[in-house]
Amino acid sequence: VSGIGSKESKVALFEGQDVDSRGLVAVKDVKAGEILLRVPARLAITDADKDGPPPPYPGAPWSLTLASRLLSLREGAAGSAWEPYLEVLPRNAPSPWLDVTWEALQIVQYPPARAELDRLGWIVHEGIAAARAQGASWSTADFHWALGAQLVHSRTFGSAGKRGGVGVRMLVPLVDMINHAGDETPESWSPGAEPVSRDNARWDMVPQLGGRWTVAVSATQDIAAGSELLLSYGERNNDDFLLHYGFVPPMNPHDDVVLFEDVTEALQWCAAEFQAPDASLDEATAVLVWEEAAAAATEVAGSVDPGILLRMPAVEAGAAAREAGRLRLQAQASVDARFLAVVETLHARGWRPCPPDQGVASLEAALQVALARRCRELAGAFDSGLCQDLERLAAMQAAEGGEHPWAAALRHYRALEARAGARWGGKPTADPGVGARDTQPEDTSWSTERTGLLVLQYQAYKKMILWDGLYCDVTA
Repeated sequence: VSGIGSKESKVALFEGQDVDSRGLVAVKDVKAGEILLRVPARLAITDADKDGPPPPYPGAPWSLTLASRLLSLREGAAGSAWEPYLEVLPRNAPSPWLDVTWEALQIVQYPPARAELDRLGWIVHEGIAAARAQGASWSTADFHWALGAQLVHSRTFGSAGKRGGVGVRMLVPLVDMINHAGDETPESWSPGAEPVSRDNARWDMVPQLGGRWTVAVSATQDIAAGSELLLSYGERNNDDFLLHYGFVPPMNPHDDVVLFEDVTEALQWCAAEFQAPDASLDEATAVLVWEEAAAAATEVAGSVDPGILLRMPAVEAGAAAREAGRLRLQAQASVDARFLAVVETLHARGWRPCPPDQGVASLEAALQVALARRCRELAGAFDSGLCQDLERLAAMQAAEGGEHPWAAALRHYRALEARAGARWGGKPTADPGVGARDTQPEDTSWSTERTGLLVLQYQAYKKMILWDGLYCDVTA
């Protein structure tokens, strides 16, 4: 390892006030492009180590394989080369989800997140059972530590596979101590506003003589002495950060909301929302229109390479295929092209959102009405409205501080609602979800706890995306 631990080093490990808060900091001024740290790839803990312990069971997810190898190393850490690395790993790194009760999980009201929590619970259960069947003495707490939000998932890097996808997943000592900073949407909420990148470092696999590889960390911009090194963990939605990393990044432009689980669900929804041009249209003709809409969606669909899926464990392949099939809405009302293709096909054949008296003659109007209705449905499924959540978050932030622009968001969405209040047939709109306020306890003490606060932040961002779809113009 080079770049740390000597007088010439430009970076050093630091610990925050929280005992488990660590990172890397520049101790000297650094120029953009300068390599700061090199770690031989042979020191990484990988899910493809042929000399390491076998996976808990054939076809086990990579997370279980890495967790098992990490726990095996910890058992024999004393006096080994791995001891210094294992010593600096957080002692208390449980995922916020591994120990919560069923009752506590009820605060998670976004269906895709609940489904993923169920899947993670099953993975942990299977891993513990398989490890014990092989004679491992690890406890449930051990597995929770290894799989927790600060370890296997949050500290893992993925190298590209030769035939696409992720080839090898690695825990890389020191590099995995670098904290995250990614893209952020400006607080102006201006249409088309470009995200601002907050990271200042990157990592690369660099070939060395003799066929060996090194993980190299370099600066992407000038870094002043005393500044923390920050690495983007990738362009991913908030689901991944909440469930696997234990935090919600501010103003993440890569966050999204699942509109439909797949094209079939989108078609079924449109069948109930769109009206044929002629009430006497025969069934055979109608079926042809819907088949055309399905074909149009399929033509624009992005898909996962079947070869990549075949090389994955079955449980991971199923999750990847499910993710690829979902139709999503992203920030600034950027909607999945498959949904646009379905609506465009229906509109071209004379179908309109019903009732047909809302001025939706144009394709753009039909798209906006259809998207707004779906966003309103999804937002209304939450127990609280967006402005209610933002009021709580802004009040807490005023007292405690924080990096999220909750007060600015509250002003923006209140103004947006006021400007667009006549959108629904000239009637004022209400905060979607507001109808459930009577059932929401006034006591918000639940949201002061870490997990509850994370969920409140996470779901506020989901609702912001839905409001963008409800009130803003559609973009592809």
